[in-house]
Amino acid sequence: VIESVEDLHGDGEDAISLDGDTFPYAKEEYPFLFVKFYTSNCPNCDDFAPTWEALGEIVTDTSMHMVDDFMEEKGMDYYHYSDEEYEQAVNVMAPVLVTRLDCGAYPD
Repeated sequence: VIESVEDLHGDGEDAISLDGDTFPYAKEEYPFLFVKFYTSNCPNCDDFAPTWEALGEIVTDTSMHMVDDFMEEKGMDYYHYSDEEYEQAVNVMAPVLVTRLDCGAYPD
C-alpha cells in the first residue's frame, strides 16, 4: 500500500449507512455484506472510521473500473447512459457492499 488511509479515504462517503429498516434488506439482497457496527460515543469506532471509509472507496473505485472496462470492451460510449444508470451499474458490479450501522441508534 503506497497511499495513507487519509489519501484513500477521499470524500468519506463510500460506506453506505444502514438503519433498522435497510439492514434486513441489505442482508437479503447482497451475498457479500461488510457491516461496521459502531456507536457515536465510541473513540475506537471514530478512530476506525477513516479505514472503513477507505475500504468502501476502494470497492467503489474497483467497481467503476470494472464498468469502464466492460463499456470499453463492448464499444459503448459514456454519453449513452445517464449518471444514474452508470451508478446502478457500478453498484451491480460491486463485489461486496460496504456499510455501517449505528447500533446505538438501532440496538435491535
